[in-house]
Amino acid sequence: MSKSTITPQEDLFKAVQNAIERRKNPVKLTFENLEYEVEVKLNAQDAKAKGQKTMRQRIVKGASGYALPGQALYIMGSSGAGKTSLLNLISDRIASTRANKMSGKVLINDTVPLTQSTFGQVASYVMQDDVLFHNFTPREALRFAARLKLPISIQEQDKRVEDLLHELGLLGAADTLIGNARFKSLSGGERKRTAIGVELISDPSMILLDEPTSGLDSFKALSIVKLLQKLARNGMTVIATLHQPSSEAFTIFDRLILMADGHIMYQGLARDSTKYFSSIGLNCPLFSNPADYYMKVLTINYPKQESDEKKLTFMMNSYDQRQKSIVQKEQSQIKIQEFDFNESRIQQTGFCFQMKQLIGRNSLNQRRDPRQTFVKIFQTIFMALVILPIFWDLSGNGFVVQMGLAGAIFFMLVNMTFGGVLGTILVFQDERPVFLREFSNRMYQVPAYYLAKVLVETPVMALNPLLNAIIVYFGIGLTATASQFFYFYLITLMVSFCAASIGYFVSSLFEKEEDAVGMAPLFVLPQVIFGGFFANSGNYPVWIGWLQYLSPLRYGQEALIINEFLPRTYKSNEINLVDYLKYDLGMTKCLVIMLALIIGFRIISMIFLRLLVSKFQ
Repeated sequence: MSKSTITPQEDLFKAVQNAIERRKNPVKLTFENLEYEVEVKLNAQDAKAKGQKTMRQRIVKGASGYALPGQALYIMGSSGAGKTSLLNLISDRIASTRANKMSGKVLINDTVPLTQSTFGQVASYVMQDDVLFHNFTPREALRFAARLKLPISIQEQDKRVEDLLHELGLLGAADTLIGNARFKSLSGGERKRTAIGVELISDPSMILLDEPTSGLDSFKALSIVKLLQKLARNGMTVIATLHQPSSEAFTIFDRLILMADGHIMYQGLARDSTKYFSSIGLNCPLFSNPADYYMKVLTINYPKQESDEKKLTFMMNSYDQRQKSIVQKEQSQIKIQEFDFNESRIQQTGFCFQMKQLIGRNSLNQRRDPRQTFVKIFQTIFMALVILPIFWDLSGNGFVVQMGLAGAIFFMLVNMTFGGVLGTILVFQDERPVFLREFSNRMYQVPAYYLAKVLVETPVMALNPLLNAIIVYFGIGLTATASQFFYFYLITLMVSFCAASIGYFVSSLFEKEEDAVGMAPLFVLPQVIFGGFFANSGNYPVWIGWLQYLSPLRYGQEALIINEFLPRTYKSNEINLVDYLKYDLGMTKCLVIMLALIIGFRIISMIFLRLLVSKFQ
């Protein structure tokens, strides 16, 4: 057969065969009758009219199709068409809940169901928002991924990183900080290519991308499309959602799925799409961008009018009659051998190695963004200098003087509690998207991430109580002995660690910053009330008094009062403050209980962090 008689379909299938031969573990993805339905809460007016508070809404409706190695498949549709939901269904990244109903099947190479557990061995997923560690450079981001995902030597990893930087066109920006919304450094295209590179480091057989050109100008968007085509030609299965590509980008598309209202309205070669729509009476104007025309044709107004329903019915019937059987036939023509999971299995690195890499990253983050550390140190010094003149020289056994000194101690502990909780309450919020992505890619275990985060922040937590002790201890009239100073620092350190542990716990409970900050007083104020200073610990009502045992303030206050006042010698007419406040646990018990609270809250927060790792969407 001469070259001139080779059809576009045959030409593309030849590229598929070449890709299959080129790649060790090629992936053919098929999906059949995918349905996705969610429960939607109605507004008050609609709820009254319909007599119900919620209704079921179908997002994806009976979608079937396929993707092959050697081809880049693009899913297009207007906003609300269901293209991102389809991509998430394909990758099993929609959590199954009471409100969500899903059905259909997704298969790898016609045999193996694609689930979230198998997805990580087969494919990578690039989110619409670039989920990257902002204090890394592109080279560091790729190296970090390589260290935790590639079971090869460091020299080979670094070579893979440099090759990928060259392939992505990132060598010029390889050592520029990625930045974030507050501090933008890389351009949008460079950030997007870095995000793609992080997923490509392990050379997956398939890559899924949600709106990879979103927010980019036409030139940068075109470079992303060309990159995806290059990946496809090298044997990778590429699936991406796009909203409105330029005409130049559209001309190099391989395959196309067009969606409207959750239905597939066209599936096939991108170059044949205008011919198909012309055959059903929808002619794309000459010299116009077909993608723009399709967006116009496929746009549905909500709530749907009669004209929208007619248009949907017409396009659905046309697709069923003209395209559906062709797609099914094409899908059956390509057969790929069973996927070898042993060949592509990602061997997760050891726990200690994960800790080393994560500690290194967190330490780097502290060095490059030391503001939070400086703020914590400044707050400690400032509040200590405020306390010093107010409670100056409260030595002596007079009852009023003792109560004043006890008040100074309690105020310091309250200050440390608020500082400890608020200083750690957002520790998981800023990095939550990065953590979810990396965990879903099996880069590390939750305990390794958690412990590395805690260990790097420990030195600053240990420094602040020491600075406070040095500034206030001798000036406010506390007994100047080496042992009592040591115990003062140890007790305030334990309270600070307890408060930080509670902050970690609250941070692990909530996904949004505003929720964590808003709930912080609910966790802190009861500790202050049950601290044993505002009310005598022996006089709490039984039904609520148990809360005092969860308050580190209660144990810190008692331990510090015992440390300061128990060794004193009292005259017969002087009041022993330890007896007056009915503190009878003893310092050792207080320290042991605070240690238990530190360990307990941190274990619970680590468990919640693991339990709340939902499917990454």
